[in-house]
Amino acid sequence: GAQLWRTPYDNSNVANWTQIVDFAIVDTAIKIVTYLYVWNDTIYFGTAGSGGGKGQLWQSIDGINFTQNMGVGNGFGDLGNYAITSMTDFENKLYVTTRHQTNGGEVWRTSDGNSWQQITNDAFGVGGVLDELHNIRVSFGNVWITGLSSITGSTGCPVWRSNDGFNFIQSNANGFGDANNKGNAPLAI
Repeated sequence: GAQLWRTPYDNSNVANWTQIVDFAIVDTAIKIVTYLYVWNDTIYFGTAGSGGGKGQLWQSIDGINFTQNMGVGNGFGDLGNYAITSMTDFENKLYVTTRHQTNGGEVWRTSDGNSWQQITNDAFGVGGVLDELHNIRVSFGNVWITGLSSITGSTGCPVWRSNDGFNFIQSNANGFGDANNKGNAPLAI
């Protein structure tokens, strides 16, 4: 299972690391800690794993004691969401992207950490050929999202943007004009 470790920062060559979470004990189906993010004085991390709904979100206010975010639960209630892939803060809301091989990547947001609003459930209409909304970033007053697909027949690496965090438009030609350009790990800054 996945593990989460921490160390106090010092300038020494050997750091004193402490294990915080061990999913071999908590849930052996969780295989990866996918993403760490701090929002509203809370540390969040996403997970991925085998079995349905392992796209979970965990949180801590002290960096030691983590609990599963029950608003997200197991994959936002959809067993197809097996990974939380990225997070960002835009207009005081936490945004989370997922990987969903059947329907396509999803985007969710919250203003309180408990109640979640779905922005897309099908990779902005692309559907299952774009299984992951891979990266989400804020720049120039917009929130930007990149797509990633390992699926044959993919549309290439699309990029979306929104100035309100709800209405997204595609910002590039699919794959930047080359359908084979799926992007290994696409991101926007």
